[in-house]
Amino acid sequence: MPRLIRGFTLIELMIVVSILGILLLFGVPSFRDFVRSNRLTTQANEFITSVKLARAEAVRRNRNIVLTPSDASDNSNEWGPGWAMTDPTEANALRVIAALPGTLTLDGPDTLAALTFNSTGMLDGITLDQVFLMCNDQKAGHRITLTRTGQTSQQETVCP
Repeated sequence: MPRLIRGFTLIELMIVVSILGILLLFGVPSFRDFVRSNRLTTQANEFITSVKLARAEAVRRNRNIVLTPSDASDNSNEWGPGWAMTDPTEANALRVIAALPGTLTLDGPDTLAALTFNSTGMLDGITLDQVFLMCNDQKAGHRITLTRTGQTSQQETVCP
């Protein structure tokens, strides 16, 4: 009575492993780029959300709300170490955002030490649009534009 043999031969297994190796060779770098791009977009959206929240809080509380960088000593990354949303009439910060992960940087205008929203939702002391540049170590970035009225827009860009 003949015996049935089930399973794979060594040749079949080697072919499958080779094909998987080739697929991984092409898939891993593109996945890494996808993760970097997604991290950059997520952090840009986090900054924009903070700006919109500060604006909304200023209108809701009917007083100034200020966004300030945690450490403005680095002129090319003053907002990268994080930022805080404060009400000047209160002792504690309303919201604190931690430093950007990895090698991300967030550079704001050199003439702008903080963003102050008044009770109407407008930015105080600003006459022109302000541009923030968030970049990663691969020179990919997002250009975030903030108008005097507190409106934001963003677009992908190549960093210097």
